[in-house]
Amino acid sequence: MFTGIITHTAKLFSVKQGVFVMQTDPKFVSKTKIGDSIAVNGVCLTVEKKTKDKLSFSAVPETLKRSNLGDVIIGEELNLDMSLTMQTFLSGHLVQGHVDGIGEIKEIKKQGNSREIEISVEKDTMRFLVEKGSIALNGISLTIAKLKSKSFVIAVIPHTWQNTNLKNIKLGDKINIEIDVVAKYIKKFLK
Repeated sequence: MFTGIITHTAKLFSVKQGVFVMQTDPKFVSKTKIGDSIAVNGVCLTVEKKTKDKLSFSAVPETLKRSNLGDVIIGEELNLDMSLTMQTFLSGHLVQGHVDGIGEIKEIKKQGNSREIEISVEKDTMRFLVEKGSIALNGISLTIAKLKSKSFVIAVIPHTWQNTNLKNIKLGDKINIEIDVVAKYIKKFLK
C-alpha cells in the first residue's frame, strides 16, 4: 500500500528486456532495500538492485500492457512513492499500486496559481468515479473536481505540479489511473 504522496521523482536511465534502471536522489535510494515495493508512476514494482543513485526493477509484459511504463523513454521523469509502514502519516489516500486503466490528457488549463487537467477515460473507468472522490494519477493522490460524460477534471496545487511529473505532461499523453479501492469494493458488493 502507498499514500499517493510523491516525495521523489527519478529519471529513466535505461530499460532492457523489461528491466528498468532509474536514477534518483541518493537519499531516497539509501532508504530502500532489495525486495522493497516502490510505486513507480503508480505501478507497484520490487527493487531488485541498487547502487548509490540508481534503482532497478523488472516489469512483466502484463504491467507494460496495462500501464504507461511501456511508453516511457530514456530521461523521462517518473514519480516514486515508498510503501506504507505502520509509522507512515497517511496524508493522501490508500493507493495499491495497481493500475486500473489508462487515461488520455485532453486539456490543461492554468487557473490562478493552479492547473486544471481534463482526462478522458473508458466507460469502465468512469462508472467508478465520483465528484470529490479520490483517484491516483501516475501514483499521485488527487481529488476529482468535476465529472463529464467521458472524462473528469482534477485541480492540481502548485506544490504537486512542481514536485511530480505532471509538470511534463502534454495533450494526448497517456496517464496511469488507479481507482479508489473503496469504490471498487462498493461496486463489487452492489452487483
